[in-house]
Amino acid sequence: MKYKSILCSIFAMSAVAAFALNDRPTVTFYVAVDGNDMNDGSREKPVKTPERALELVRSVASDAKREIVFADGYYSLEKPIRVETEDSDLTIRAENRGKAFLSGAKIVSGWRKDPKDARFLIADLPLAPSSGRIYAFSVADKLADVAVYPAPKSKQRSIRIPIGEEYDENNFTTLPYDIKSFPKNFDPADIDIASVWVTVLQEWAATRCYIATNDYRNHTLYLGNKSNMAIGRYNGGFTLHNSRIGMHSPGTWMFEETSNRLIYWPRVNEDPTKERCTISGLMSIFDLRETRNVTIDGFIMDGVYKTTSTKHLKDPSYSAAISSRRCSHLTVRHCEIRNLASASIYALKSGHTMVSDCHIHDIGSSGICFARDGEGYSSAINNHIHHNGWLDRSSCQILLQGPNMTCIGNYLHDAPRECIVMWSSFSLVASNRISNAMLKSRDGAGLYGAYDYSLVKDNYVKYDKESMWPGLYADEGSQHTVFTGNFVEGLWWPTHMHQSFGIVVSNNTFKYDGKMRWSFQGGTRSRFVENKIYTTKPITNDAYLANCVEWARNDVYVKTEGKNEYKLDKRVSLKRVKATKRS
Repeated sequence: MKYKSILCSIFAMSAVAAFALNDRPTVTFYVAVDGNDMNDGSREKPVKTPERALELVRSVASDAKREIVFADGYYSLEKPIRVETEDSDLTIRAENRGKAFLSGAKIVSGWRKDPKDARFLIADLPLAPSSGRIYAFSVADKLADVAVYPAPKSKQRSIRIPIGEEYDENNFTTLPYDIKSFPKNFDPADIDIASVWVTVLQEWAATRCYIATNDYRNHTLYLGNKSNMAIGRYNGGFTLHNSRIGMHSPGTWMFEETSNRLIYWPRVNEDPTKERCTISGLMSIFDLRETRNVTIDGFIMDGVYKTTSTKHLKDPSYSAAISSRRCSHLTVRHCEIRNLASASIYALKSGHTMVSDCHIHDIGSSGICFARDGEGYSSAINNHIHHNGWLDRSSCQILLQGPNMTCIGNYLHDAPRECIVMWSSFSLVASNRISNAMLKSRDGAGLYGAYDYSLVKDNYVKYDKESMWPGLYADEGSQHTVFTGNFVEGLWWPTHMHQSFGIVVSNNTFKYDGKMRWSFQGGTRSRFVENKIYTTKPITNDAYLANCVEWARNDVYVKTEGKNEYKLDKRVSLKRVKATKRS
């Protein structure tokens, strides 16, 4: 009874302490476009800059909750908002969600006709270009396409890198090109190596490289940085960016570093001289360093460039609208992040990060990255992410790299590579809606990664664009993970389990009008049982089922010829024997 009394006292004291912690008063400082940094930061006398608001927050000596509130308006930032350890336990929010616009972009004006091409307009860049930076440009908040050759869906023959006898597994910097791959009137001597870059395409990745030397007489580019694979491996070819040859259609732009100017081909019924035109001018909007319990809520953000290297910086951050390093319990919610050359949210070694109810689109790289998250317990919930990776075709929409991750209720579509990448354990991926992944890359899936002791449940994967890659893909090293309750439609290759162990695929629904494939390549002790399959072809065998310990009790519904209805054909169990055909 004595011990019970002591425990009750401890619990009572803990409850009082928790109540006192949550019942702390809140000290709020206000920021407004028409504010003045000489003001006290009250609602009636707001300050003008976030830097001044942070100074006021740091002056609070009590243990009160601290808050910075941005009034409605457009905030053109001169530098990132740096939030550091001393700023922990802080909320930074828009007074009205979606009404405070934090922009790193610079205004582009002074448009005039391009003397070289009457279709284009030119303007001076409002910033000094820096080597290794890539920018995003938008007109009336609509992102423009950076010049690229060959053009998307171009009828031109793709530029191919010669391989065969010329392929050298030790070559990472010499890129020969076939002059016949370019238009007849193109002179390779015109390539402005100060501005142009190439993307070297490989099996599962792409490397963005700058040009050190253009040996146009011998049709060879010597790259300033190494490709991530030997050049010519898998014969992926390369694309040429930010040059006049890539100005393929209205809505395309480029910048010339040597002349410090921007070139733009206006869209139909678009007049840049009368609309707000911007180019990205900051590396990040929020730069968080070793903070704890920080919340960012309700903003619109844009105007971040991509830098290829931060090694030259004394204290580098990552190119992202929100860059978080070694932070704990960061919350980002109700934000719209758009028109970037960079990633959207990049949390490096930052545990317990929560990103929820955000709209992320038209960005150059990945959407939400929980990278090298050793602490784990980070979550992405109810976000809408689409049209990312216009600059980095190997980027994903959500990266979960750490233990005990949660990814629930996200709507993800139109990705150059994966929608969700997961290098994780003891995690949950559930109730996400995924469509049209792997549009520009190879070797991946809509939902891809190495899953250990995780649950992939009730996800809806539906494609209306042709894809050669799976919907659900557990790569080498995956073990003891369950895929259940998922609905996969529009994919001839719905699942791929590669060199994995103890994977269970059960109670899922797969639908595709044609031959289908379920592969367990190199795996052991995995099971594919009690699923529903809707198809136009009877299920007979699969070449990789020898690596599946059980493929059994799956209901196969076959579409009636000439009718849009499916009837149960039979419950199918396949023997574990190698086959030469697949269905």
